[in-house]
Amino acid sequence: MKRMVLFMVLMALGSCATYAPKKYNELKFDKDISWPNYKIHSFVSKNKIKFFVIEDSELPLIRIQMYVKGGRSVVPSGKEGLDFILAQMILNGGTKKYPEEQFNVFLEDRAVEFYIDFDFLNAVVNIDLLSKDFYEVMPVILDSLAHPNFTKENFELAKKRLKSIIARRNDNQEEIGHREFKRIVYGKDSIYGRIPTYESVDNITMQDVLDFHKRLFVGSNLLVGIVGDLQVKDIKNRVLDLFSLFPKGQEVVFDFPEPPYNGGEKFIVDSKDSNQAFIILGHLGDYRLNPDYGALQVMNMVLSGGFSGRLFENIRTRKGLAYSVYSHFGCERYFPGIFFVALKTKNSSVTDAILAVIDELKKIKEHGCSAKEVEDAKEQFLNSIVFRYDSPRKVMERRLYYELRDMDPNSFLKLIDDIKKVSENDVSRVAKKYLDVDKLDILVVGDKKQLENELKGLGNWREWELD
Repeated sequence: MKRMVLFMVLMALGSCATYAPKKYNELKFDKDISWPNYKIHSFVSKNKIKFFVIEDSELPLIRIQMYVKGGRSVVPSGKEGLDFILAQMILNGGTKKYPEEQFNVFLEDRAVEFYIDFDFLNAVVNIDLLSKDFYEVMPVILDSLAHPNFTKENFELAKKRLKSIIARRNDNQEEIGHREFKRIVYGKDSIYGRIPTYESVDNITMQDVLDFHKRLFVGSNLLVGIVGDLQVKDIKNRVLDLFSLFPKGQEVVFDFPEPPYNGGEKFIVDSKDSNQAFIILGHLGDYRLNPDYGALQVMNMVLSGGFSGRLFENIRTRKGLAYSVYSHFGCERYFPGIFFVALKTKNSSVTDAILAVIDELKKIKEHGCSAKEVEDAKEQFLNSIVFRYDSPRKVMERRLYYELRDMDPNSFLKLIDDIKKVSENDVSRVAKKYLDVDKLDILVVGDKKQLENELKGLGNWREWELD
């Protein structure tokens, strides 16, 4: 069965980098700022599920988005891939009343879109359906989530599918680069760098799936966003009744270790018979609640703000050293994000491209930027806001995003205020403080044999083995 679903990956607006990151206290605001145009109703059930509802009668549709706190971060070491297997078994197992194919037919006949995806901090369950089918469909789907029909056949099928994904995951240079660079910065064996392997998949048992499901799918871990053609006063009691089948359980508490970061190393992943290379370089980032977050967001726009960004204009347009080039300053809520610059170039230009990126980072660190660059970056950021929250669904996604991270629900509007206040001096200050050009890790994904002579002038390189 194929059910196509649009799933928006919620990521923190990237921006931060430092080498002795500090955890910042929760931000508090003097005044209450309302979300524009959309009223969010909220209530909590007896089994501790938090509900958020936006009424939207434009179309006869309802979207339910459930955040299940925990995600890949609570998968036991040595059982990597357990999250994928659980999701597949829920989606394909159905319920006791509607097992497997009957479950799929039930959803397809009503044009229901149902999908589960695991992120590092949480699982996201997306359900899209016609409003007239809400009370017929939701009991069935919630039963599949609270009381999955796990079978040995679906267990083995899920493991087979995951092994097939593992077999294909090294087909794309850029995907390899981003995945493995994260593991270089955070540590391959750290909680942030673990990935599924054939061995870890073989280690997973049916009991592991049962225990993982039991830990995550409880009321204390659930955040539920409902958007669509409904009236809160009419559905509240029925919704509370529908979701009462989840036990209260114990909430997952996030407590992440500091990454064991050193930096300044150079690696190559051998991508044989390729006439081009993917390059990614950077270092450890910082926390989302850093008061400098807004200024770092603007600094990143100066570097990588589309066609007018320094990286694109100087490295691609003027020097012709890259097919594409972009940067990101990552700040996570509970652990440091990652700063990186990524680009793709032909093999003969790898050294020049790396040196050009380092030169651009040195320039902004040592000399800052102009007032015009700052104003252009701020304008570009603020102009893009209309597309970030132009629908009730997007507003709800961001509301759940902040709730999961225990952040003020108006954090994005606070960020807008901060962006407006950023000055040329602020960008210069944060560039000096947070960029550490001497601590850059560098990863090149390309043909090792063709690149050996090209990379000699940049020092010693080690081959990075893929799992």
